[in-house]
Amino acid sequence: MLPIDSYITRGRINIPYSKLFRSKAELSYPPFAHLQRANLEGKSKFYGAVIEVEDKGKDVDDARVCVLCEISAFARNINSVGIEVVTFSFWRCNRDLHLLSIPIFDSYDKPSDLIRRINNQWDFLTRHSLISNEHICRLKTLSKLFADDFSGHEDNDTYVKNCYNQTASFSEYLMQDDKVDGLIYPSARLKGHGLNIVVKQKVVDETLILHQVVVSYICKGEDKPLVMNIFNCKNPATGIKYLHCSEDVKLLKKWKKGHGRMADYVNK
Repeated sequence: MLPIDSYITRGRINIPYSKLFRSKAELSYPPFAHLQRANLEGKSKFYGAVIEVEDKGKDVDDARVCVLCEISAFARNINSVGIEVVTFSFWRCNRDLHLLSIPIFDSYDKPSDLIRRINNQWDFLTRHSLISNEHICRLKTLSKLFADDFSGHEDNDTYVKNCYNQTASFSEYLMQDDKVDGLIYPSARLKGHGLNIVVKQKVVDETLILHQVVVSYICKGEDKPLVMNIFNCKNPATGIKYLHCSEDVKLLKKWKKGHGRMADYVNK
């Protein structure tokens, strides 16, 4: 369960980089979706990342890192240089969300504490034969598919599509239950450290409130990557009206001046 007043972080790459998203609809689930890890072709879902409740306010950037690793090849590539513009939106739950967690077994290198606790419950069920061996084998296969970060296969469309077809079909089956608001699963891109969430459209429309919007510039040179918040909207309920974050604007100008050709935009 994701408690009331928890926040879900969602990201969208700005293409071109100068584009600003002006409506809630542009930041929510897309009107049409391609096949992804938890949705079939044409069946759009709301994807985002969450942090554990006990970490709230302590390490909020974890969710943004998780989002970046999922949506941005530029962010994932340790050799890439330049600037990518990404809009992060933060959504507050106005009620508890009832989420199903896919059992992870031994599929991830470093699962979060929350996922470990959930997995202990699955271990109890398997040890006491409350789930058949046939179902356990099927769940183990799906767990490995959810954990596949496609290392070495990113350019193999057939491989990725086959993996997505299996996980998406299973996800759609689970979310047919009206009592289920969505799924939560570890981030394959972060080897299980981050927490991804996928929520049904109806649940988004009825229970998620757009709380804040931030336009960030992801700057990567030969030194440590920097994330600079250039525009901010703290009250999007009355319309998305951006304000400049003056300190980071100055920092961005200084960074661009010091990095020359590396300071080119990748999302033109």
